[in-house]
Amino acid sequence: MAEVVGVVSAGIGVAAFIVQITGNISRLKEIRDYNQHKAGDEIEFLVRRLVFLQNVLVPLQSYEGHPVVDIAIRNCQLEYSRVDAIFQRVAETISRAQAERSKKWKTLVKPPEIKKDLNIAKERITGVIADLTCSFILVLHQTVPSQIAATETHSSGRITETESVDEGEQSNVIVVTKPTESNLGTTTDITKTIHPIRRQSCSVKHCHCSCHTTESSSGRFWGFQYTPFSTIWRYCDNAQCSARRYRWNLRIALTQYGIPLTVITGLELISGEGKYSLRPALSVQRTVRYTSPGFETLRCFRHGLLELQDVKKRFLELYRADPSLKNHVNPAGGDYVQELFSVIGYRYDMRAFLQLLDFFISELGMSLENQGLNFLMEYILCRYGPLDREPLLDAALKHGFDPDGADSPVFENWPGLSLHYFRAFSKTNDIFYIRSLARIANNDTGAGFGGLTPLHQAVLQRSVQTVLSLVSRPTTAANEKNFLGQTPLHLAAPSLELISILYEGCHDVDVQDKWGATPLMYAGALGNTEVVQFLIAHGANISITDSEGKSFFVYASRRKRWDLVLDTLETIRPHCSPEEFQHHVYTSLAEVVRLFHYPKETRAHFISLVELCDNVDNVLFYNDITRTENNNLLHYVFNREEAEALVRCGFTGFNQPNSAGQTPIFSLVEYLDTRLFQLLLDRGTNVNHVDSRGQPFLLHLMADLKNFGSNRWNVMECINICVSEKADIFSSGNCECPCSPEGCCVSSIFDVFFRESAFSSRCPVPFVWGFEFLSVVEERRGLEESRKVLSSLLRATWTQKIGITHVCCHKRAYTFSAFVRDDSSEILDEEEELIEDLNNKMCTWTSDSFETLRTKWMILLRTVFDDRLKAFEESSNRVSRPCIKVDYESDTFVYHYDEVGLAPSLLTPIAEYVIWMEHEYARRKTRTTNRERKAWYVKRLLWIMELMQVMNLDRDGVVSAIQRRLDFWEDKPPEDLDRKRVIGHFMDSLRAVDSNGVK
Repeated sequence: MAEVVGVVSAGIGVAAFIVQITGNISRLKEIRDYNQHKAGDEIEFLVRRLVFLQNVLVPLQSYEGHPVVDIAIRNCQLEYSRVDAIFQRVAETISRAQAERSKKWKTLVKPPEIKKDLNIAKERITGVIADLTCSFILVLHQTVPSQIAATETHSSGRITETESVDEGEQSNVIVVTKPTESNLGTTTDITKTIHPIRRQSCSVKHCHCSCHTTESSSGRFWGFQYTPFSTIWRYCDNAQCSARRYRWNLRIALTQYGIPLTVITGLELISGEGKYSLRPALSVQRTVRYTSPGFETLRCFRHGLLELQDVKKRFLELYRADPSLKNHVNPAGGDYVQELFSVIGYRYDMRAFLQLLDFFISELGMSLENQGLNFLMEYILCRYGPLDREPLLDAALKHGFDPDGADSPVFENWPGLSLHYFRAFSKTNDIFYIRSLARIANNDTGAGFGGLTPLHQAVLQRSVQTVLSLVSRPTTAANEKNFLGQTPLHLAAPSLELISILYEGCHDVDVQDKWGATPLMYAGALGNTEVVQFLIAHGANISITDSEGKSFFVYASRRKRWDLVLDTLETIRPHCSPEEFQHHVYTSLAEVVRLFHYPKETRAHFISLVELCDNVDNVLFYNDITRTENNNLLHYVFNREEAEALVRCGFTGFNQPNSAGQTPIFSLVEYLDTRLFQLLLDRGTNVNHVDSRGQPFLLHLMADLKNFGSNRWNVMECINICVSEKADIFSSGNCECPCSPEGCCVSSIFDVFFRESAFSSRCPVPFVWGFEFLSVVEERRGLEESRKVLSSLLRATWTQKIGITHVCCHKRAYTFSAFVRDDSSEILDEEEELIEDLNNKMCTWTSDSFETLRTKWMILLRTVFDDRLKAFEESSNRVSRPCIKVDYESDTFVYHYDEVGLAPSLLTPIAEYVIWMEHEYARRKTRTTNRERKAWYVKRLLWIMELMQVMNLDRDGVVSAIQRRLDFWEDKPPEDLDRKRVIGHFMDSLRAVDSNGVK
């Protein structure tokens, strides 16, 4: 009676029988892995027999309902339930052994008794196989003659050298293309075959339709996978789906309570083919902690704390101490192989990764065979940027990963195009998974993966003759789709020959995949001009958009196929309305400006697209980097030629602000040169425009001085032009900071705090450029205005000296946290006495001369610098924390990302200024008179020498710093920069001043 109850609970039928056998195979493998020295041969034999029994049952699914088959299945399933009881008894014995932490079977039961049970199971399984084989032979004897007659009827329609098969089975034919002179050049692998696809019931292995979608939620010690309610009521999108499956699985790890186990419970409801099945499940899995030695080793390897050989050595030691190492999983269910695949996302060292993977498989006995579909998606396909997924997929397939061993992939759970397509700018990325699917299809177990038909596989293998064979068959349906909605025409986008064959086979050129992309979009993104022209000539609709509203031009532009974009625009221009054509031009322009910060890839085609525009004034864009709206085309200009192209096309928006209140000239600071700047001024650009934060253009321009590069000469020339053009150098916002009571002006951009950072974007403008700005203002606007600028610099520096808190808006450009304006009034009240002392100090300096004030500023800077250097040295003496710490109590890893600080430096900014000064002096030879040029140089040399003296810098140290900066540039140095002359002339000038003369 117990056996009957077991059969009823498991379900009756071929599918339920297969599931029952699969569970016992896993159970036997666990027993074998627990102790390979006792009854190992018997267990291995049983595993092989059960696998063979599975293979016998699979073809019987097609004949389910036949009286002979049904009787055989019922009787054999009843007999097999007794085998199931034996395996259950052995499993319970092993479970008790694990609970008592015993490592040898002899402490529980004598090996002969176990062998006796296993021998009984062997005899019963052999009997079941014999009964099923007899029934299968009997059924075949009744059905094969009719199939042979049908085959002979269609033998005249054979294609290539294959044997003819029944028309109803032609979709599963094995096609082998023999090499001939005509196809040697077009067939990539003549030994490949298109493997037959075995249809399995969705109750055993679900297909790729949407009704099998699952979602998940998880924490560190639990995980819940479930069928969402929206899927339960959703219409199935796959006509071949034979069963709906609803599942709920809960995983709870007990390691946090000191119990090395994970409890996995689940419930699965299957309905289909007139049957309903409820499958509860409960299992217990041995689990190690997140911080166990193996996972800790891989985590250290991920962050570069261990090298490859160290990792191998540690794992060998762990394996010798615990041979079950290969079965370790953490509380999240991840094993060492999965952890290793996650490492490659942090360390782009493919060689070390492949060596360690091979070590895990060959030396430690780990396996990829049982890795499921989530492993494929999460650890292999979700790769973008500098790391290509193809080497990872090749490595996984090489080491035994079975893509057909898991359920078919579902589109809703598959990585989307946006992750790999719109963020990855490399043209080599496999954006549509074509190469990945080809690798899977070429694998021995990859046939039919995700709904791939024989025609899909032939296209992926680039087998022209096989594609011709399949397309010419009347039973081969056109536009068959895989789980991504891709037809063979989508996958043929890299090949014009395959595209033309499929088109002749009546494949739809406008068919869309599940992302909404057409074959034309595929060809555009891949840069295949011939295929694009072919599809357009044969009626492909270029205006179709995908599910996110992106058209063919977006796909081609974001992959930087600019020549293809321009060629296509010229091709369609005579065949579409002016409005539609302009829409496509604006779409392409939007992608050009989107890549504004990648000028080398986009600039060559900017002018060509601008000249195709009917109205360049009404084109506005959103900048997803600065997050500003209403940017016109001039916001994205890179040089004078592009600006002139806009002017030729009628552009007038030179002072048109965007949503941040910034006119185009604000956006051009990084690329500004005197030619472009002068054109903007000639066209009426307002250099005194203030943005919505109260900051003028001159402040943004001077902020670019923080970058030491070849553009520094352009920046300084533009600053000179601004000061000459009467730019308001005292324009201020509404700041209430004591360092600038009338509001912060452009002089507040200079660093008087000596803050340093390893990140150049956070570095302020070095203080030495404040002295240059004083010289420029004195030369262009007079001594009085220069003195006013110097007073503001003195006040800001003294504020820092006495410790008054800064609440300036300008300081946010290079400090690490923005100041909360709501607290400013409270701070000002608390520091009222310090502010009064500051005001009194400023009054004592009113009668001093400009030169005296400049000297006092130098001395004050030296004091602030000494204080800052002392504070830095004190912080450096603290014990530094490791970047990763293992918290064994909480079973987690703690990461420390300390702010990377650099010692404050006087030599570096002075060396950079001297390089600029010396090269600028040489450049002025053809632009000014010799007298003006010498006066310009002497003025700067004298205050540089005074600054070196105040800061106690010796000349040799300055020269060494100059040499270091000359050897290292952030970009390409100016072509006419004479490095030897820079140092030689500077040293000669210092000696000339010492001898009362300047060269």
